[in-house]
Amino acid sequence: MEISSEFQEYLTQNFNLALSLIIKSNAVALAINDWVVANTGAIIDNYDPYTWKYYINLSGNYSPYDQPIYIYSLDTGEKILLSVENLANNPVTKENYYPGSFFYNQLINQYPLQQDLILSILYPVPIDEAINAKDGTILNYNSNYVEEQEYTLMRDLQDWIYGQYVRWNIDDYSISDSLYVPAFRAVLYNNIIPKLLNLRLLRCKTIEVHSFHLKQYLNSNNNIGKYSNYLTREEQLYLYRNLPYLRRRSGFKKVFTDLIENLAIPSSVNISAFYMYTTNTFNGYVSINDFYTKSLTGAQGLLNNQFTLNDVLNLESPLLKNNPYYISKEYNKIYDLTQYTLENIYDTKMLYVDNINYPHPFDFRFHEIIFNELMYLAFTENYKAISIFTLKNSFYYLSALDAVYLLVYIANIYNGIEIENLPTLRPVRVLRRTPPTYEEIQSLLIENDYAFIDLESLYNDIVSMFPSDYNMYNIISFYNYCEQIYQTLRKTYYYTTTFNNPNNRAFFENFIRCFFSDYVLPVKEVQSYSEWLAEKSIDLSNYSRNELLSLYTQLLKSITNYDLSEISEYEETIKAIVKIMEALISYTLQFILNISLVNRSLDFKQIREYNFETELINQFYIPIPNIYGITIPHFYDRMTSIFNNNIQYNLNMTISLNSPSNNLNMLSSEELSNIVSVLSS
Repeated sequence: MEISSEFQEYLTQNFNLALSLIIKSNAVALAINDWVVANTGAIIDNYDPYTWKYYINLSGNYSPYDQPIYIYSLDTGEKILLSVENLANNPVTKENYYPGSFFYNQLINQYPLQQDLILSILYPVPIDEAINAKDGTILNYNSNYVEEQEYTLMRDLQDWIYGQYVRWNIDDYSISDSLYVPAFRAVLYNNIIPKLLNLRLLRCKTIEVHSFHLKQYLNSNNNIGKYSNYLTREEQLYLYRNLPYLRRRSGFKKVFTDLIENLAIPSSVNISAFYMYTTNTFNGYVSINDFYTKSLTGAQGLLNNQFTLNDVLNLESPLLKNNPYYISKEYNKIYDLTQYTLENIYDTKMLYVDNINYPHPFDFRFHEIIFNELMYLAFTENYKAISIFTLKNSFYYLSALDAVYLLVYIANIYNGIEIENLPTLRPVRVLRRTPPTYEEIQSLLIENDYAFIDLESLYNDIVSMFPSDYNMYNIISFYNYCEQIYQTLRKTYYYTTTFNNPNNRAFFENFIRCFFSDYVLPVKEVQSYSEWLAEKSIDLSNYSRNELLSLYTQLLKSITNYDLSEISEYEETIKAIVKIMEALISYTLQFILNISLVNRSLDFKQIREYNFETELINQFYIPIPNIYGITIPHFYDRMTSIFNNNIQYNLNMTISLNSPSNNLNMLSSEELSNIVSVLSS
C-alpha cells in the first residue's frame, strides 16, 4: 500500500520523538558502572551517584571514561567539541543535530558506543533532577515534535511508562539474567511509537488534536484542508468542531452568518451584500434601479457605495469565461427585469469582497534589509555562516557569499531572465560600519534655521539604537542584527511624522540617511554561472518554477533564518476564506473580489506648513528609544491633542490679552515671550 507523503512525515515525527526520549533507569546506571570497572579497572563509589558515568552523561558532560566527540560546526565550518556550551553558541548546528536527522545518524555511526552521551548533550538534564527522579521518568525529549495544544500528551505517555515499569520491570530478574534490563527497555521503546500514535488518535475531536489529524479531517470534507495554512488555530477548530452541522444545514442563512462571524470577521475579511433599490422619478416616468451594498462584516446599514446596472454587470463579467457573451446577449432582458419590478428592495446573490491590503506600510521592507545586509556582510566576510540545503535528497554546503550568488541565480531563472556570469552585487541602504560623527550631523543644519534644542541627546539616542557589532557567525545573530535595524527605522519613521516644521522633518530624514550607504561590489573573480554551478555540483536544469521557489525559500532560510513560507499574504487569506464559504454553502452565491493594494502607512507623512505652533511644539524632546509601535503615546498624543486642536484658540486668546495688536508678525520679543510663558503654563 502506498503511503502519502503527509502521513509518512507524521510517522517520522512520532518516530523521532520516541528516539529523543531520555528515560531514567537506575539499573542501566549500575550496569554502566560494572562496564566501566571491567574495562578500565576504575574504582567507583556505589554510594555517590554524582560520580557515576550515567548521571554525569545525563547532565550533558563528559565523564573521565568518555572519548571526546568532535563535529564540524554548521555555523562556521570549524571543528568543535560536541558540548552543551558549543551547541548554545552554534544554533544552526544544534537545530540540525536531532534524533533522526542526517547529521545525527552520521554521528551515531561514527561513535556507536556513545549514543546515550550524544543524546544527553543534545537534551541535558540537571544532575540533581536526574538522580532524584523516579525510575521510568521522562527526563527530557525533543519538544519540537509536541505541538503547543498537546499539553496532556506527554503526561499520559509518562503514566503509561510508569505502568510498564510497575508491571514488567522486576529488578530481581536482572540478578539471574544480565540481559533482562536491555530486553525490557527494548520492548518498552518499541511500544512507545504505537502508544504515541494511539494517544494522538484519542485526542481527535478534542482541542488537543494534532494538526495532521485536523487537516486530514478538513480534507475529507470538501477538501478545505488545503486552506488551513491561512486560518488561525481557533478558525481551524471552529471548522473541525462544526463541519457536520455546517454540511447538514448548508442551505440555511444561519450557516452563512456563522461563517461570517467565525471566519470572515476574525480574518478581517470585509464582505458586503448587494441590494437593489427601486426609485421612481417623474422624468418620463422611468423607473431607475440602483444597487447599494450593505456590510456583513462591519457596521450594518447602507454604505456610500452605489452601483448602476452596468457597473454590476461589469463586476460579474470576469467571474466565468462565457459571462461577457451571455451579458451582451441577454442585456435587454436583464434591463427589463431589473427596471420593472414589483418590490422596492430586492436581495441579490452577489457578495462584494472589498478589502484594502497594506502589504508594505513603510518605504523600507524587512526582507530588503535582510538581503542587502546579507550581500554586504557576506562580501566583506563579516558574516561567516554556512548555508546547508538539500537538492534531490543530497546535502550541500555553501558559504554566505556563494549562497547570495545562488539566490540571485534562482531569482533570475524563476523570472525567465538569462544571466551568464556571476553578477556585480549592488546592496543599497546598508548600515554603515562607522556611524556619522556629531559634527557631520551638525553640518546638515540650515544656517539660522531652528532644529532641536538638544541635538546632542538626539544624536546619542539614535546611535545607541542601531546595532554596533558587525561580525556575525550564525544565522540567529544575523537575523537579530537585521531585526534591530528594522525596528529602529520604524521608530524613527513614526518620530518623523510628528514634525510640522518641514525643515526639521527634512533634517531628521537626512540625519537617518547618514547612517546608511549604497555599495557596488564587483565579483572577485569573473566566472560564468555554468562553470560555477558545475564546481558546486549543483544542477537546476530540470527544476520547475514551484521547485525553484521552494529551493529559494529553503536557501534563504538556511542563511538568514528568514522564512518566506511562514508569511501569509493577506490577499491569499481573503481568497481562502471565500473558497471555504463557497464550499460550505449549498446555494449559488457570486463573490466579487476587489482587493486594493495600498503601499503606504496609516500614519503617513502629511504636508504641513511652517507656522508659529511648530516653534512651540519643538521645544519638547522625548528620547526616541521610548517610542514603540504605531503610536507614540506621550509625545504624539500631547502634541496632537493639545497643540494641533487647541493651539490656534489659545494663541488668539493669548495675543488679545497680552498685546494691543492681533498681528503675530508685529509682536515684540517681550510680547512673544509672554505668550510662550502663558501657553507653557
